[in-house]
Amino acid sequence: MSEQKKVYLLGQTNVGKTTLFNTLTGMNKKVANYHGATTTLSQAPIINSKDIVIYDLPGTYSLTGETKDEQLTVETLKHSDHNTVWLFVIDAMELKKGLKSIESLINKFSNLNCRILVAINMIDEVEYNNVDIFYDDFKNMNTHLDFIFVSAKKSKNIDQLLKAIKNSFQLNTQQASLFANDLNTLTNKELVSQKSLKNSIQRIESIDKILLSPIFGPIFFVISMTFLFQSVFTWATPFMDLIEAGILNLGNSVSSFFENPILKSFLQDALFGGMGAFLVFTPQILILSFLIKVLEESGYLSRASLICHRVLQKFGLSGESFIPILTSHACAIPGIYATRTIKSNKVRILTLLSLPLTVCSARLPVYALLITVTVPATTVMWGAFGLRGLYLFALYMFGIIMTLLVSYFLGRFSLNSIQNDSARPIKLTRYKVPDFKRSLKEAIKTCYNFIKEAGLIIFLTNCFIWLLATLPNGPEQLKNSYLSSIGKSLNFIFKPLGMDWPE
Repeated sequence: MSEQKKVYLLGQTNVGKTTLFNTLTGMNKKVANYHGATTTLSQAPIINSKDIVIYDLPGTYSLTGETKDEQLTVETLKHSDHNTVWLFVIDAMELKKGLKSIESLINKFSNLNCRILVAINMIDEVEYNNVDIFYDDFKNMNTHLDFIFVSAKKSKNIDQLLKAIKNSFQLNTQQASLFANDLNTLTNKELVSQKSLKNSIQRIESIDKILLSPIFGPIFFVISMTFLFQSVFTWATPFMDLIEAGILNLGNSVSSFFENPILKSFLQDALFGGMGAFLVFTPQILILSFLIKVLEESGYLSRASLICHRVLQKFGLSGESFIPILTSHACAIPGIYATRTIKSNKVRILTLLSLPLTVCSARLPVYALLITVTVPATTVMWGAFGLRGLYLFALYMFGIIMTLLVSYFLGRFSLNSIQNDSARPIKLTRYKVPDFKRSLKEAIKTCYNFIKEAGLIIFLTNCFIWLLATLPNGPEQLKNSYLSSIGKSLNFIFKPLGMDWPE
C-alpha cells in the first residue's frame, strides 16, 4: 500500500481556500465572503486520486499563535515530511500582499525541506474589475516556484492545478529559504497595473461612503434586516400553504384505503400530521438561510460588522462578534465555532456565552406558529409587508437585545477579572456578485439538516400528542381524552390569548 501524500492548503483568510478545497475534492464545505469561515482542519482526497489528500487549514493573519486557528496551522506545518506539498492560495486582487504573507511563513519554517505551489485565485474577479495583471513577470521568472492562475469559483485552470499537484510529488524537496529569495525578487516587481487597480478601489470606496456613513449606514442596515425577516413570512406563505395542502391531501388519500378508525386517525393526524408539522416551515428556513448567504457573498457582512461594532463595544463585545451572532440565527453550534477567530479572550468568552440567547432556526417554527395564531394577517404596500413579519423581526430583535444585556452584565460583574485584549481590526472584504446557485445549495443543505436532526423529535412528539388525544376512548372522543383534560387544566394560561380549550 502506497504512503499517503498530503497537500496543505494555506493562505490568509478570505482568499477562497475553502472554495478551492471543494473544487479539488468535490466536497461541499461551507464557504463565506467574510474572515474566519474555516475554523477547523478538514481533509479529503483530490478528485480521481485517492492517494493524495488535501488538508484545508484555517486562514491566518499571522503565525504568532495568537488564536486557536493559528496554533492549529503552525502545529500542522511542523509535521510536514517528504510526502507533503504546501499549496498556497493568494488573492489575485492583492498579489503583493499575498506573496509577502507566503514569504513570512516560509521564513518561519526556513529550515524545512519542502515542496511549494502557489495558486493565484479569483482571476474571475480580476477580469470583472478590469484589473490588468502582468502575467509575463510570473512566466519569465526563473524560480523554484510554480504559479498557477485559477478561479476556484468558476473552475478555471483547475485541471492545470491538479496536474501541478501530482507532478510536484515527483520533484525533490527544496530548502524553504530558496523559495523566500524567489518571492522577495518577485514582490519587488510591478505585478499589477496600478491605474486599473486604483479604479477598482475607487469604485469600492464610493459605495462604502454610503453604506458606512454615520447616517445612511445604520438606516440601510435596519432596512436590510427588516426586509430579511419580512421575507420569511411574506415570500414563504404561498409555499407553506402549498406544502400544507399537499401533505393533507396525501394523508387523506392514503388513509382512505383503511377502515380501522384508529389506524386511519394515526395516518392522518400522527404520521402525515407529524410530517406536516415541521415540513411546512422549511420554506421559511430556506428563504432565511438563502438571504443570509447572499449577504455573505455580496461582501456586506463585513460592513455590517463595522457598523455594529459601535454598538457592540458598549456591551463588552466587538464587531468580530457580529458574524457569530448572525450565524447563530441559523444554528448556535456553527456560531460558537465562529468565535474561535475572535482575538480578544474576554470578547470571545462573552460572545460564546451569550449566543444561545439568539433565535436559531430551530425556534423559528415555534415562533411562526405562535405568530400565526396570535397576530392577524394584515399587510401593507400591496402585500409586500405584513404585521406578522414585523412581529417576527421584533422577536429576533428581542433575542439580540437579551444577548447584549447578558454580555454586558457578565462582562461587568462575572468576567471582569479577564483581561480585555485589543480586538483585531475589522477588514472589509470586497464586494462580489453573489453566487446565487451556491447560496441556494447551502440553503437547501441547511433545510436538509433541519429535517434530519429535528424531524424525528417533532414526529415523535406529534405521535405522543396523538396518543393523548386518542386515549382512553378512541380518536372520535377528543372531549373525553387525556389531552382534553390537560388542555382544560391550562385554560388559565392560554385563555387571555384567545386560545382557551373549549368546554
